[in-house]
Amino acid sequence: MTDSSFKREINRVAHELSLIYENLIAPTVNVELEARMTIPFIESFEGDERTITYFRCPDFPSLTIRKPENKTNIIETKELVEKRVIENVTFALSIEKTYTEFSFRNSLIPSITRTIRRKRIRNQPNIDITEENGIFTVEIEFNNKNYNEIFDIIKSYKVPFWPSIKPKETHSSEILGVVLSNRYFNYGWCISTKADGVHVLLYCYNKNVIAIDDSGRIFNFCESVSLQNIDESEDVYEAELMQNEILIFDCLKHNNKNVTEYNYLERLRFVELDKYCTNKIMRVKPIHEFINFEQFCKAINNAQQDDVFSDGFILTSLGPRTSDVFKSKEKPTVDLLYSKGFLFLSSEKISTRVSKNDNYPFIENCIYEFSLDLEPIKQRNDKIIPNYYIPPEVNPFMKIAKSIGVPCLRYHHNKIKYILLQKLPKKSTLLDIGSGKGGDLSKWNHLHFSKVYAVDPDLELRNVPKFVVPIKDYVQNIPPIQFDCVSILFVPWNKDFLNIIEKAKYFILATMDYPSNYECNCFKCEVEDDNFKLHIPNSQTALDIQEKTIDIKKLIKYLNEKGWKYEEINFPLTFASEDEKILSNMYSFYFFELKSAVLK
Repeated sequence: MTDSSFKREINRVAHELSLIYENLIAPTVNVELEARMTIPFIESFEGDERTITYFRCPDFPSLTIRKPENKTNIIETKELVEKRVIENVTFALSIEKTYTEFSFRNSLIPSITRTIRRKRIRNQPNIDITEENGIFTVEIEFNNKNYNEIFDIIKSYKVPFWPSIKPKETHSSEILGVVLSNRYFNYGWCISTKADGVHVLLYCYNKNVIAIDDSGRIFNFCESVSLQNIDESEDVYEAELMQNEILIFDCLKHNNKNVTEYNYLERLRFVELDKYCTNKIMRVKPIHEFINFEQFCKAINNAQQDDVFSDGFILTSLGPRTSDVFKSKEKPTVDLLYSKGFLFLSSEKISTRVSKNDNYPFIENCIYEFSLDLEPIKQRNDKIIPNYYIPPEVNPFMKIAKSIGVPCLRYHHNKIKYILLQKLPKKSTLLDIGSGKGGDLSKWNHLHFSKVYAVDPDLELRNVPKFVVPIKDYVQNIPPIQFDCVSILFVPWNKDFLNIIEKAKYFILATMDYPSNYECNCFKCEVEDDNFKLHIPNSQTALDIQEKTIDIKKLIKYLNEKGWKYEEINFPLTFASEDEKILSNMYSFYFFELKSAVLK
């Protein structure tokens, strides 16, 4: 985000929330409107120490409930009304109430205890700086009368480019979705090693360097340079601070100019290694470009040969700097907050998660890195907050490269389902056969079906929106219902489906109609007469499939005689291994439409 757009967004949100604030003001209600932002470490900070105990209330799970140490028999509650986030600035509008212990009659369960230091900087608007476990935050409490001062206050504390973008740990389908999206595909991508060091921004000024890590810790490589020189920095680099060297992998500012809108390769060419003095060797981290699947696999192999102490891979767009940076680790870890014997993700108020090692010397309210089986690895002093979620997939980059669980084909099939569903009329009623766990819920919602009957004898929907009617049964047993469209997507064919299809006007089908004998590391297909067996290791849905092969020509002829026309959807799989492409060619995709519906 440019400086001008950042200013515009801050002013817009502050103004919008101040209007809501004004409407919420009432004699018995205390409305709090604040902006919070993490700032770098402050030397010789002196603040008033206080301990706050937090509770949860089963009757009111949305309330934040606390007991301040210095207020005997007082309970304070806070309920979030509105939250907005712009880069690292969080706006929060809340309603606060104060009770005596005797007047708050609901049961309370102790949650966490925090010890902080707080210092009031100024009043109207109120500015406080708090410190907790070495992490500093500026908090600005404002209202509908002074909201227009917020940007200038934030600007006075904000460090350019800090905190930096953090690589996301996600699953292979999201990675493929981003890599193959139109907005990035023309630029291409690159793979690099994920260096196992401390992630920092380097602020370079007058031949000297200051580094700031993600938690705000400052590493000064020259006594003559201080934090005040950051605004005067000529160059800003993103890097990994290793034991004996600094690995630079991006340039954000060059010769006093913001260069984040430049392409990645151009930004790397701006790095000047001999321009600044540090006590560590500085070098640029190698990157490996790719635009197709074969080059992706080669980039992974080449990155493994790089002379970098690594614990995984990083995926970065070769276009202008964005937040879409991904990481993949062979041995995924998770950063959790330790509090009263339990381990918390960032979004959790309740946790039953405990460390596998009872004897580890944990410090209360500190963040630690754990293996996925909760074996403690190390304390993370460079972390501001714990992870928001457990890594969803182990080493997704390698799974893509090795076709483990056929991730490229799964992503491709998911995209084809969306293309097929798009062909059905908007606001129509859909009967979906074989809905399973509701993997297509988001597609149904996005395509604005007025109603969807989700039918499956083993139906396990993760959630049930109002427009979805779950039917946990075989489709042959459903009661008389009205629908316009039928979808049968990767479901074993049954001739009884014809009775259902003939009640509709539109019908989409995804099916394996051309199976063939083939065996490789990622799948095995066996054909015998008009039956086939498909086994895909490391797959949740295709470990052992046995089906009768559909006679697609016979089906098309039958429906044509009943007044249907059809269109075969040709959408070849391109970003995948040769084995996945062979499996993909065994499937076909069709859109059927009743001719009378066309005439209408």
